[in-house]
Amino acid sequence: MYGILLFLTISVLTPDDLIGFPRDTVFRIEISSDSIQLLRRIANDTWGYFRDIVDKKTGLPLDHIRLSPEVEIGGYTSPTNIGLYIVSVISAYDLGFIEREEALSRIRKAMSAVEEMEKFGEWLFNWYDLGPLRRSTDFISVLDCSWFVIGLIIARQTYPEISHLCTGIIDQHDFSFFYDDSVGHMRHGYDVRKGENSPYHYGLLCTESRAVSFLAIGKGDVPQEHYFRIHRVLPNSDVEGSLKDYLGVDVFEGYYRYKDIRIVPSWGGSLFEFLMPALFVNEKVFARNSLGKNDSLAAAIHIDYCLGEKGYPVWGMSPCCAPDYNYREYGVSLIGEKRDGYPDGIVTPYASFLALDLLPNKVIKNIKNLLSYDIYGEYGFYDSVNPLTGAVAKIYLCLDQALILISLNNYLNSGVIRERFHRDEIGESIEDLISMEEFF
Repeated sequence: MYGILLFLTISVLTPDDLIGFPRDTVFRIEISSDSIQLLRRIANDTWGYFRDIVDKKTGLPLDHIRLSPEVEIGGYTSPTNIGLYIVSVISAYDLGFIEREEALSRIRKAMSAVEEMEKFGEWLFNWYDLGPLRRSTDFISVLDCSWFVIGLIIARQTYPEISHLCTGIIDQHDFSFFYDDSVGHMRHGYDVRKGENSPYHYGLLCTESRAVSFLAIGKGDVPQEHYFRIHRVLPNSDVEGSLKDYLGVDVFEGYYRYKDIRIVPSWGGSLFEFLMPALFVNEKVFARNSLGKNDSLAAAIHIDYCLGEKGYPVWGMSPCCAPDYNYREYGVSLIGEKRDGYPDGIVTPYASFLALDLLPNKVIKNIKNLLSYDIYGEYGFYDSVNPLTGAVAKIYLCLDQALILISLNNYLNSGVIRERFHRDEIGESIEDLISMEEFF
């Protein structure tokens, strides 16, 4: 997600540089028997991050703020942060927290800042310092650029008055720049200083990087066959499965087993990898026999592993900032291709929210259990908790807050973000493709 970090000197921003800043660190909220009321309260509080933690000058969201044991303001941003900020502003409008004009004003200001940012051709760099606005890396991440473009797709389907502006930027991004036809995979990115493509590829389907493939295929930048050239399990994996032909490509439909459950693995076994693309792509409907089915299985396995195998009171593991304030990956290693997978032991609330449309009753129960910890502040849930010690990372990350807010908007408004993505010609054009496959 975060690509390669090559930070130069980062300017220090203060609360005075932002639209607002939280006053209190811990909130106790009433656990209402009315689940919709509870979810709307959480959504409104989560919106507070995007309402306030925005640079006054540029209108761009900050990467993070930390409130304990000392205040730290992450005065930089990324294409992912900007794209998901746009969708978060739209979500606030959908949920009735802001008026249409405020949403449009915020999006226009952010896009005006983007126009002034240094780029490589049309491509945004992976990180930008916000004070002053300047790039702080030489790397261009295909995944981060894809989340920015997806944000613009949602914006042009929501507000016709800025559709032409969004479309101009979307059309400029030709993702074939990152495509390696020799293996049929997308490269991680491009290093401008070295003038070289990344030596690494996104070659596994059940990770967040499939969003790049959906976007690149939907735009017509790469062939449809690319989707079936991505591995379901890594080559030479000693696993069960069979060969199937799709569009002339032999696909090994391999799978792992967790107890008696068959599942196509992610890279590290985190819910983020399995579920983030489904915020935009309706895998539950259009890929019901493949990715949609797999998404539900991944959530069910996480619940069983955390509550049953580990005996945690709560569940939901994904990359996050741990209570020691180091960012790490977490997951269920048994359903990850990475050797030894990701470790367990830390729960992040956003991972649970990603499963809200799949297992709503279990997610809502988990949300209520999470509230028994000191994990809730003025902008909603903090980033993580050690479920056994109760230690909490009192930090808000733009990315993770966006995943919570967008998940809540989809759940409370009948999948409205996904509906907009599929209303767009880019989203519509992949529906038949992803409906072809049947896992196992």
